[in-house]
Amino acid sequence: MRTKILRVATDCFAQAGYEGTSMRQIAEKVGIKAASLYNHFPSKSNILEEALENIKKNMMRFMLSEKSLDEAVDRDGGIGNLFAFVYRADEELFQQLIKTLRIVLWEQYRNDVVRSYLLDDLLSHNRLYIQTLLDRLKERGLLSCDSAMAADMLSRIVLSYVVEATHGIVGKTTTLGGPHVPLSDMGRYVLGLLEATPAAPSAVKEPSAP
Repeated sequence: MRTKILRVATDCFAQAGYEGTSMRQIAEKVGIKAASLYNHFPSKSNILEEALENIKKNMMRFMLSEKSLDEAVDRDGGIGNLFAFVYRADEELFQQLIKTLRIVLWEQYRNDVVRSYLLDDLLSHNRLYIQTLLDRLKERGLLSCDSAMAADMLSRIVLSYVVEATHGIVGKTTTLGGPHVPLSDMGRYVLGLLEATPAAPSAVKEPSAP
């Protein structure tokens, strides 16, 4: 029952916002009385906290598993599709992440629980995952640049792409109105710059010869 409550509450928060969702609405969608809901969670804030904690644990368990790390590093020599792998992850888990990010985007400036999750968990774990991948590339001799510096840059890029995914614009245009560069190409391009062997992303046109 707790799992169902958390899943329903996450859907409600993602659709109507935290403030726009009541305990009564959650209970109705779960199919129980509001009084019964309080037997499982003392408050709406407790539901939000546990929902965010669950997605954090599930994402890190998946992303830092040996199988996931090896598959991510092995694709296209480890660089070309390094970050696109995130989007080919477990579909249900990815959809939960998208819903969670919608909640974060809406509530980060007015909800302390969400703001703490963004600053202490989402950003730091995103960076940890990327640096772990980059360290594996270095172990295989596929990368020589400073992995910590690269992870700092690339974690911000990945997060911006995920934010765009929550708005449904990935594959269309960037927020600046230009052609959207695939995440894997952007990852390759940034790593190329750091390795001093840049390769322009496919959506960026090279200047024509005079």
